[in-house]
Amino acid sequence: MTSRIFDADEYFGDPESQNVSIDPRGFRRLSGDERTRLIDVTGVIKGIDLGKQGAYGVFFAKGSSFNRCGLLPKDGPINDQASELYAAIMALKTVQENSLAADINLLVLRVTSNYLPQHMDGVIWKWEDQDYVNSKGSRVVHADLFHELHTLFVALEKQATDVKLWRVTKKENKLAEDVARSAFNL
Repeated sequence: MTSRIFDADEYFGDPESQNVSIDPRGFRRLSGDERTRLIDVTGVIKGIDLGKQGAYGVFFAKGSSFNRCGLLPKDGPINDQASELYAAIMALKTVQENSLAADINLLVLRVTSNYLPQHMDGVIWKWEDQDYVNSKGSRVVHADLFHELHTLFVALEKQATDVKLWRVTKKENKLAEDVARSAFNL
């Protein structure tokens, strides 16, 4: 099983080689690499306690028809982790529903926390084997969302498209945050 963590230093070597271009479908790709695509995903929370709302944002490229945002379901968890999981799920669903994985070897989801990379690289396989019950005998927090995301990862991997997670700064993921915040105005 290969790592699901994107190692930018290993991939790029030289930070100057991180130039991005847009393909005809409105998908960001790394310049000089026709088979790798980037999607920024994030979630945002506003309010407190009972007035709390969550939203997700998926940013393919400026002006892309594939950019997505929406509010988290009110009957589900509303926290930073759930919103980031939801954003990643919506990104991969968009890729699948629009047959965007064709001719892509590597799909990189850029995230702003360590939450997804830590859990989707390694521990997820253990959770799958244990039906999302942790070592304490309790259901894994956000088990349904993790299961759905893992299923999407596996489906794309079976189509020869590796999916990796790249931890970036909040500033580097600002466009996805702007997309997510726009959901509060819908």
